Amino acid sequence: MILFLTFPDASRIDVLCLAHAEQLGIPVVTDDAEMLDVAKQYGIKTYKILDLLKLMRDCGYIDMAKIREIAAFLAYQNDTPKDFRKDFKRLFREETPQ
Repeated sequence: MILFLTFPDASRIDVLCLAHAEQLGIPVVTDDAEMLDVAKQYGIKTYKILDLLKLMRDCGYIDMAKIREIAAFLAYQNDTPKDFRKDFKRLFREETPQ
């Protein structure tokens, strides 16, 4: 309950997911700013979607063409998270696809 007092914008589901992740010792993938703030406060490891895509590429699960396709789709849907372009360039050393 203290989470709701400290972070009133966090949804019940967000808090539940973060609590499970903390108890299980697993990371959470989210681009939601409020979830990222709560996770940071409680030391819960998080990945943004681009972090996950980079991890998948580094493991050989997907290639850069698929990452560009996903990024282009997110841009097309007007559903890119905050800092998407900056994070894309930092992680993949190229501009985001249009």
